[in-house]
Amino acid sequence: MKTIGFKLELLEKKICEIKEKKAKEKAGKIKIQNTEEKLKDLKQKCLDLEAQLETEKAEVLAASAPLLLSDDEDVF
Repeated sequence: MKTIGFKLELLEKKICEIKEKKAKEKAGKIKIQNTEEKLKDLKQKCLDLEAQLETEKAEVLAASAPLLLSDDEDVF
């Protein structure tokens, strides 16, 4: 009987270890998914900022270009 009790205790311990491992795995997968979503959002924000920067550069370049009288046909 002692052997059966010992084996049962060992099995219960193993089951507990497996449950803990599965819980850690599930928590890890959730954490990875959340991190991936945050990274995706940050990448999109980066792309948006780069596009905004390019627009602003183009506007500054256009504003700094010399104005020629031939550019405005209503002058004469």
